[in-house]
Amino acid sequence: MKDLKNKTYKLKVKTAVSIAGESTILLDLNSGSYYELNEVAHFIVNKLDNFISFKELKQIVIENFDIEEYECDKDILSFLQNLIERDFLEVL
Repeated sequence: MKDLKNKTYKLKVKTAVSIAGESTILLDLNSGSYYELNEVAHFIVNKLDNFISFKELKQIVIENFDIEEYECDKDILSFLQNLIERDFLEVL
């Protein structure tokens, strides 16, 4: 993975979050592609309205979920990489 820990992230404007029952879907309004989110991913996506750093994301996830720092690091990096590959994020 690239040096994702030193970047800031924000959802692209063309993205919508839809909640249907117990499922949460991230939808690209231009292409129609979607990504189903679990509880933690939904929590992270809700924090991506404005640019936020990896460090800030990790801190709020650790504060709100029972997860070890190393595991949190790995999981957030993987999730961000997936969002980047699917063109859901602006990265600075």
